[in-house]
Amino acid sequence: MRVSKETSWMGIAALTGGILLTRVGHFGTFSTPPDATLAVFFLAGLWIRSGWAFALLLAAAGLADQLAFAQGVSDWCVSPAYGFLIPTYACLWAAGGASRGLDWRRPAACALGAGNLLASLLAAFVISSGSFFLLSKYFAGVSGLDYWLSVARYLPHYVGWACAYVTTAILARQLFATHASSAHRAAS
Repeated sequence: MRVSKETSWMGIAALTGGILLTRVGHFGTFSTPPDATLAVFFLAGLWIRSGWAFALLLAAAGLADQLAFAQGVSDWCVSPAYGFLIPTYACLWAAGGASRGLDWRRPAACALGAGNLLASLLAAFVISSGSFFLLSKYFAGVSGLDYWLSVARYLPHYVGWACAYVTTAILARQLFATHASSAHRAAS
């Protein structure tokens, strides 16, 4: 399917909005949805071929963080490891790109795409959490095993919300494409 420049810009605007609207809290609260940033980078890799989109989304994530800090959200997670969010998000972008062209209506393609997403989320978790352990200077005297055992409790939310967002976005896009195709056939 060929994507027009207008569609590409609309997509990047929607994905950027997803970051700006959800980045306030990692797992969400009563009044805020869970952070969609991980899903956004996977979806951007999946749907937007241009590399400029990656840089734009990185800037949106940084801007969202600054806005959150200005609203009183703790900046405890900002450390020398913050730069490792770039390879963290690059894992998701690359997995999305590797899933480009899959026919999500086919079970084998869904399994491959889900595998790409899960593998990239696990790699992203290791990169972001590992760099935070090594570079933040918050964990002097804590063994690596103790650290990983303590952060492992966050993994289900980390993976779960990203998978939920990606699944919802892919289903919505499939439904929209099916509806648009039916409407086009009916008009012909």
